[in-house]
Amino acid sequence: MPYFKKLSRVLSHNMKMARQQNGLTQSAVAAKAKLSLRQYSKIETGGTNPSIETICRLSSVFGMTADELMRVRMIRTNLSKEEYLEAFKAKFKAEPTGAGIRTLNGLVLWGNSALEALGLPRTEGEPVDLFKVLKGPAIEIIKCQLLCEQKGLATPYINYSTDKITGERTFIRYCPTLIFPESGNEPYFVANYCSLIESDSHASYYRFCDNLLSIE
Repeated sequence: MPYFKKLSRVLSHNMKMARQQNGLTQSAVAAKAKLSLRQYSKIETGGTNPSIETICRLSSVFGMTADELMRVRMIRTNLSKEEYLEAFKAKFKAEPTGAGIRTLNGLVLWGNSALEALGLPRTEGEPVDLFKVLKGPAIEIIKCQLLCEQKGLATPYINYSTDKITGERTFIRYCPTLIFPESGNEPYFVANYCSLIESDSHASYYRFCDNLLSIE
């Protein structure tokens, strides 16, 4: 799928999620954003590419920034925890994009082989407790992030891994997505896109998003 279509799919997903969370109809959002109902409907269904000005107006209606509207922060699934975890593993096992899934308490349940290139543990068996792996300021960073996620806030952040021999730090960007059941406000998991900050690629992030949105 072309890059712009992945972007369109993310925008469509986020608009629908935000509208439903705010209890708004398409007509109400269209009116607030100064769009016709037909224009709004085409954007929400991915049938047209909106201008930056339109994206800014829409994000304002939803109480979000334009950047937030273009990232997948939350997904609802009708799968059970066990089913979703297995589906995530199958989707990302052979992916070149670093991807992992963990609890909101800092237990990494699974990570693909692409994480090894980032200096992160690949998790195939027992969960990895981040509080036993991380040291120093890195622990405070993950504590802060976990607190945000427990409050339903999924924001990108930067943490680091340290080479055990040289002590050299590798700084890594994390873009988390909260995975919720179809109904309820308690997230199942946090799915993470991971990349080196100096080689972060928007295209690879939206590939990650596209894979997440295709899990059924």
